[in-house]
Amino acid sequence: MKKMISILLLSFLFFPLLAQSSDDSDDLMDIDGLFENDEMVNERAEDAVDANLDTVLLTSEQAVIGGSFHFKTNSSWYPLENDDFFNPESVYFNYSAALRLFLDARPNEDFRVFVKSDITYPFTYLENGNINLNTALKLKEIFVDFDWDNKVFFRVGKQTAKWGVGYYYSPADVLSLSPINIFEPEAEREGPVSLKAHVPIGLNNAYLFLIADEISKPQDIAIAPKFEFIIDSTEIGFSGYYQAEKSPKLIATATAPLFQTNVFAEAVLSYGSDKTFIIKDDSVPFFEVSTETREEDFFFNGTIGLLATDSDDETGFNYTGYLQFFYNGEGYDDPKLALDAIQKMQEINKSNPIEGIGLLNLDYMRDLIFIGKYYLTGSLSTRDLYKSGIGITLMGSINFSDMSLDFRPSVSYEFNNNFTLTASCPMTFGEKYHELSINGNTFEPGLGVNLFGNTEIKYSVPIVLDSDNTIDTFSFKIETTFGATDF
Repeated sequence: MKKMISILLLSFLFFPLLAQSSDDSDDLMDIDGLFENDEMVNERAEDAVDANLDTVLLTSEQAVIGGSFHFKTNSSWYPLENDDFFNPESVYFNYSAALRLFLDARPNEDFRVFVKSDITYPFTYLENGNINLNTALKLKEIFVDFDWDNKVFFRVGKQTAKWGVGYYYSPADVLSLSPINIFEPEAEREGPVSLKAHVPIGLNNAYLFLIADEISKPQDIAIAPKFEFIIDSTEIGFSGYYQAEKSPKLIATATAPLFQTNVFAEAVLSYGSDKTFIIKDDSVPFFEVSTETREEDFFFNGTIGLLATDSDDETGFNYTGYLQFFYNGEGYDDPKLALDAIQKMQEINKSNPIEGIGLLNLDYMRDLIFIGKYYLTGSLSTRDLYKSGIGITLMGSINFSDMSLDFRPSVSYEFNNNFTLTASCPMTFGEKYHELSINGNTFEPGLGVNLFGNTEIKYSVPIVLDSDNTIDTFSFKIETTFGATDF
């Protein structure tokens, strides 16, 4: 309901701009003026060729409808340590289906409507027996594009609004509703309900965002201006973020070529933090911690990284590499206090650790992601190396604050377009409940097959080691994905 109120608020505030854009378009359609005299006809006809081509490319008589679909199954078997090693009760199975649909309508070059939503199954049900639409239907985007005299371009509605230039970490992206998943850095992230105004100034760009996500009063709208400019081959951006009851932020970003690489960096200075922090408190039974907010301290977050890529079409040599360091000023100097609290909260409610975390009034995504201060993540990959069909990917991440590590190597061989075999072995190192090693030291050797480009079958054996590096527990998993196609 709050998202709907937010969309209505923005529509009410900025509908006059949309109406003005339409009126201006009507004023420009003076057909008789195009033929004031014969001499002007040929000149204007020549000048109109490019404009007509742009109009054809930016308009469509029919709305475009498309999407994607996949159906997944997961089965796991957890062998028991007694005589019931093959007990059927130790086998688990579940399935899910997801359908994404979008509609893209462009009746003219000055107006566009876009809607995208996800439908997931199985459904969950409310106590009254009705389907819980909050989990079954997820509206990802719904917005309109229009412009004023081809000088100011507007987008109003729920939209992805990626800020920042980082790949694995992006503290400058204060608009997206969730942080980057470092193991799926290119995955789409949900954006807010907002109005975006964009003014191109030559090669430079000025933006203004008015953000109305999850609000019901106009005075709660957030303001986020941004300016990007180019100096030689370096692109620099400066932006800010202000919203009542939240920490204001100043943001800088930069990208530049360096020898055979591209360097990117972000810096964020905030007055106060929107996070809730865990502090020592012996007066609290069992947990021995409490929480506090820090609204009057300055915090600095920053990241720097590089992208290196090269390819030779003749030999087939190619590689792509990323390396990125992240300093999290809102992390803990010694995360042990927070890690111990997380362990206790998860032990209280093992069936639902997230609910256990809520016992201390903490938000998992906001307060317990990136609890350390120093992170380093990198990857190196190649595909069809030297035209051999072999692909190699190495990806690793380390949290220097708690010394937890996640490493994911894989090797693939493409026999043909319809059959690819992949061997992988994700592994984690570190103490149990640490950020990148929740289960301690683990290995998961696996073998996967991709068939026809739209079906994947993967078999793996998750192994958890105990403190002396002997096998503590193991299980068997089979995951299948069918119909992972776009249409």
